[in-house]
Amino acid sequence: MKFAIVDDEKLESEELKKNLEEYFQTRDTECHVALFSDVLFFLSDYRFQFDCVFMDNDMPGLNGIAGSKKLRSMDPNVPIVFVTKMERYAADGYEVNAVEYLVKPYSIEGFHRMIAHVEKVIQMNRKKQDFLILTTQDASIKIPYSSLYYAEVEKHNVIYHTEYGTYSVRGSMAATKAMLPNDLFALCNSGYLVNLAYVTFIGQNYVQVGTEKLGVSRAKKKAFIEAMHRFVEGENV
Repeated sequence: MKFAIVDDEKLESEELKKNLEEYFQTRDTECHVALFSDVLFFLSDYRFQFDCVFMDNDMPGLNGIAGSKKLRSMDPNVPIVFVTKMERYAADGYEVNAVEYLVKPYSIEGFHRMIAHVEKVIQMNRKKQDFLILTTQDASIKIPYSSLYYAEVEKHNVIYHTEYGTYSVRGSMAATKAMLPNDLFALCNSGYLVNLAYVTFIGQNYVQVGTEKLGVSRAKKKAFIEAMHRFVEGENV
């Protein structure tokens, strides 16, 4: 999960970041949180790289509601959580189709209620979309799932093998697996996440993915074959 917190109050941002990290740690899910103290700076480098944006209402310069409207014009789908110190301003979040609001100071119980709902919205969005956004140092690249053959991990990078070429992005296999639909992608070993649509053969020690032969581990083989069966059965429904 990738979150952005846009808030000029550093201590409050750090507290929210800590709560997010602790929540997803208990769910064994990777969580990356980026902090921004200025709305314009956040918007100037926005690359569709976040699963959700927490936007504080009361900031100098461009405030949260104006910033949220600008963000919504750039990205109509990213979930926005509207953050405010006064509950009467929470309704402003509806102007930008915010999925939730958070009134500061909040209880940990209120935070858990809010983030559980946000998590469900993120998962629903992922099921609806049919593409992956890869963010490199130079650009953001939209890769349709149908064009992604497989992903492999190499040290601290994930290499995406696609119809358009290969792209190396800093990350982990766990994070990549969490971003992609598990009814279409499966691990043939700990280093390869494969698009099942391109699998043409499963051998004793390897799987054929397009023109590539990728090693299949004993530990992953049974689950991989089961995933392949579900995929084929789903195609035939």
